[in-house]
Amino acid sequence: MKLIIEEDLKEQESAISYQISRNSTEQIVSAQLFQKKDKQNLEINESTSKGRMMREIELFIEKNMEEMHKEIFSIRENYEEEISQLTGLGDVYVTIIESLKEEMSGEIDNMKAQYEDLRLRGVESITASYKQKSTKRKRLSVSSKSGF
Repeated sequence: MKLIIEEDLKEQESAISYQISRNSTEQIVSAQLFQKKDKQNLEINESTSKGRMMREIELFIEKNMEEMHKEIFSIRENYEEEISQLTGLGDVYVTIIESLKEEMSGEIDNMKAQYEDLRLRGVESITASYKQKSTKRKRLSVSSKSGF
């Protein structure tokens, strides 16, 4: 029985690791497509405003992913500790263990959704900030040309 539970935990761990790497890859591809669409070139030229903006977005996403991975690890560690204490105590605890696994999965899914929302709002905020700066520069340029 203990072997089955350990194998199940390993399978879940593999599945979660796969999901994390898949999500990371999807976000990287999404960022690359965003860059390609805007510039038709994946290399960021940091001397331009757009290049600085893309670099800031990239750094923000990396930080967001790092924090999410740390939180996933913490959640899994807490649940796995509790599950390991209940493992091998009898058939009565099998249902509790399954419930804890589902609870852990739900908590991780909710946390991922929160980080995804945070990521989207952060990217929007960075983009809006650079658009606002660009608009100000254009206004200053127009007013200096007109003599005001």
